[in-house]
Amino acid sequence: MNVKEEIQNVIKNGIAIDTNNDREDDEYRQEMLEFLIRKGSFCIMLEEEKTIVVSSNIEDIADIIIFKSSVFINPLSADGFFKVFMDMLEFIAKNSAEQLAKEKIEEERNKITIKDEDLEWL
Repeated sequence: MNVKEEIQNVIKNGIAIDTNNDREDDEYRQEMLEFLIRKGSFCIMLEEEKTIVVSSNIEDIADIIIFKSSVFINPLSADGFFKVFMDMLEFIAKNSAEQLAKEKIEEERNKITIKDEDLEWL
């Protein structure tokens, strides 16, 4: 697949994310909104539609929908869409890397657990 086909696939099928319920979807949506704003995008949240609308000074660029553990992006304008798309992917990748790091730390903590019988010699 080339880049164009990959983008079309993401637009059509979305990207799976590591959320387990509506509350986690809502938190993920809020974090993405804050991230996009820090990246310089003008965004608003439509709570009822579970959508982030990313706009320029002139027109809406894209809708980002986070629903049932998936992220969907709907392009509304060619101008600025690629930047919004890349910012969205950056957020997803960063969030995924942080989740993997947390899981690895938790796994390491579980390995280090000392059992009572190991302390009998004390």
